[in-house]
Amino acid sequence: MNLNNINFKKPNSLGVSMQFVALWAGELDRAELIQLCAGAMGVCSQIEGIPHYRPSQGKPLDYGFAALEAFLNAGVQPANIFERGKECLLLMSSALPSEQEVEDTANF
Repeated sequence: MNLNNINFKKPNSLGVSMQFVALWAGELDRAELIQLCAGAMGVCSQIEGIPHYRPSQGKPLDYGFAALEAFLNAGVQPANIFERGKECLLLMSSALPSEQEVEDTANF
């Protein structure tokens, strides 16, 4: 599987973005970080063979493990998962409103 041909996009759910970004901002070991990156790629794409994330049925790291297995089985190198997953996490982060935007909306 060649991830260079994949166009990732922000997920429709701000809640999903918040889940992943909040974990990313925390203290993760390398194993958890690659799971989070793989999960972020799965959430930000519609890649055939990668499971869909269902927040009501699992947590981001659990989903990330399933996505990681699928990517590794498809021949994706771990370094590529880190690189492209970070791009997806940045996309998710950019989707979230800033504290100033929230405050401005509350005080309109």
